Amino acid sequence: MFGLKKSESSQATALAMVGAKPGQSVVVLGADGPLAAAIGLVTGLNGRTVVVDGAEGAAARVQAAADNAGALLEFVSAAPAATTLDAAAFDVAVIRAGEVWEHKGVEYDAVVVDRAGMTPAEVYLAASCAAHELVVVG
Repeated sequence: MFGLKKSESSQATALAMVGAKPGQSVVVLGADGPLAAAIGLVTGLNGRTVVVDGAEGAAARVQAAADNAGALLEFVSAAPAATTLDAAAFDVAVIRAGEVWEHKGVEYDAVVVDRAGMTPAEVYLAASCAAHELVVVG
């Protein structure tokens, strides 16, 4: 007899789509505390997970998620376009809807685009940031 397997949470699916590996550097543009914390657990002490968001309260939400998961994260409180982070220093970038236009022309080795709330033009623009690997979710 066949049984039904409980489906993974959307968070686990998003983490799998990001494809982060131990020791990699990942930047999350736009605060998503639970996803960033899950990525931080994967990249571990030898990797780096940086969340960039200038919204009020974003740092507290991300830090709470990291503390809850036991993950090590860095937080940069600034609009993603205003940061001095070097795009070449990251293996993967996670681009969320609000950050598409601010990262026009920046290229990352791998990009995960969360297309929820994006127009087709915004999805295309975010996808153009990928040098080698592109994953579109949502």
